[in-house]
Amino acid sequence: MRNQTEMSSKIIYSTLLFSYILTGIFFYGAYYLLDPFFRISGPILPDTQIVGSAVENPIFRTALYLNSVIRSSSALFYFFVLFSVLIFLSEIPYVILSLLHHSATSRREFSRLVPYEPLVSIIIPAHNEEKVIATALDSLLETDYKDKEIIVVDDGSTDHTADIVSGYLRKNLVLLRRPRGGKASALNYGLAYANGEIIVMVDSDSAIRIDSIRKLVRNFENNNVVAVAGNVKVGNRGRVFSALQSLEYIREINLRRSAFDLLNTIYVVPGAIGAFRTDVLRATGAYDTDTIVEDMDLTLKILKTRKRILYDKEAVSYTEAPESIREWVRQRRRWYGGTLQTIFKHRKGWWRYGTMSFVGFPYLVLSTLIVPVIEVTALIVGVIFGILGFWLGILLAFALTMFLELFTSIIGVALDREDPKLILYSPLFLGYRYLIDFVRILTFWDVLMGQRTWHQSERYGKLPDKVKLAIPSRSKR
Repeated sequence: MRNQTEMSSKIIYSTLLFSYILTGIFFYGAYYLLDPFFRISGPILPDTQIVGSAVENPIFRTALYLNSVIRSSSALFYFFVLFSVLIFLSEIPYVILSLLHHSATSRREFSRLVPYEPLVSIIIPAHNEEKVIATALDSLLETDYKDKEIIVVDDGSTDHTADIVSGYLRKNLVLLRRPRGGKASALNYGLAYANGEIIVMVDSDSAIRIDSIRKLVRNFENNNVVAVAGNVKVGNRGRVFSALQSLEYIREINLRRSAFDLLNTIYVVPGAIGAFRTDVLRATGAYDTDTIVEDMDLTLKILKTRKRILYDKEAVSYTEAPESIREWVRQRRRWYGGTLQTIFKHRKGWWRYGTMSFVGFPYLVLSTLIVPVIEVTALIVGVIFGILGFWLGILLAFALTMFLELFTSIIGVALDREDPKLILYSPLFLGYRYLIDFVRILTFWDVLMGQRTWHQSERYGKLPDKVKLAIPSRSKR
């Protein structure tokens, strides 16, 4: 049984409180250090007599207002520091909780006398996946978990996906074909045919490690556990943009998922690798089709029952990330738009679900709606200070920000046992963060206009050799 399931909530919340206090101390020190470099001793605009209709000019009135605010104190700096604190309150606490999670899971123990090895049904939805489906199937067939059935649901493919899968058919691998209905419908279709006690979902553009199914299943020895999120990693890292996404998955997704495991507020069991108890999945109505992020929607439905959802970072799946800005923007508009849809869908009675209500749901609202606006505003404020000539203060603030970026990257890479070279991309990650913010803000408009388009990411079939070497090819079996 996993140690953190027995960890005292007092320890967890004391750690969370300590992390907030530590964050406050850090930013008080940052304020004390930087404040002298942003103080304004005199007026920015010369004193002038306002005559005629000039006072009615909105631009002129705004300039006068800013002039009066800036003259009174370093008000813009107060504004800048306040927003910075709000941003990093969503960073530092989750890093510290992730360290606690790592300490707990490194000492976890599972039953060895009677191994828990139920029948597992692995469902793969597929729509025009001819470039990637073979690698996904190779990885699943070579997994060291024996008692499994693999169900591929061909969701109206118009390419050679079905032909490729047909070459793999055997007793424990079946192909179901249906007209195009969307990913959620395809998953439900596969669920109707599943016989396993545990359901594992795997995306068709992903390749799992040989022991990932076993790692997922062991968590269900605890009868209170109803779902387990796996560790999704970017497999195609040949470009700078892909490497930045890999770093994002490690530090922005997996670090938080570790922290949310302790708090029982994991709000996404990812489609690339996630496991569920079959009876619970069916009892909650499986996947709904009224959002475009079916994995988040389902996870929140389960979480609202106050059942236990865990994260196992040793259950790894490599997935393909977009390699072009255009494809990345399309993917993220679907992600962020779907998140807003899901928040809106589950908003009623949000206060009734324990920790999810007072940690998970506020985090979703903060990170999706508030933080992007805060970060972009802080960027604008920084530009204003630059125009005013406070370059030394700006450089010091940037240095502190880079320190936090580097610190988060080092912790994330170390805990995920990842390639240390990814840390070198930390200086670029701040710019990547602002790109995410702009896309999130753009997505607000999509949702307000009622746009709900599901766009499938481009497939490359370019998982690197180091991933494929861990997955014996079909010719070697």
